[in-house]
Amino acid sequence: MSATVGRLVRDLGCEPQNGGPLVRAGLLEAVAAFGVGLYAAGEDPAAMFPPVDVAGGDPVRAVAE
Repeated sequence: MSATVGRLVRDLGCEPQNGGPLVRAGLLEAVAAFGVGLYAAGEDPAAMFPPVDVAGGDPVRAVAE
């Protein structure tokens, strides 16, 4: 991820995360479509993911920095 992209994401009030190479973009789009569908149906997509402290195991980054 470039420094420019990281700054842009932070300027939007978010925390940039490296999701891996561009070939994974299709996976991200599918997950986003699924999440938007849940949100549009009145559900909370974030509720599907437990907080890291109770999820078990050690969090591992998708891409080494």
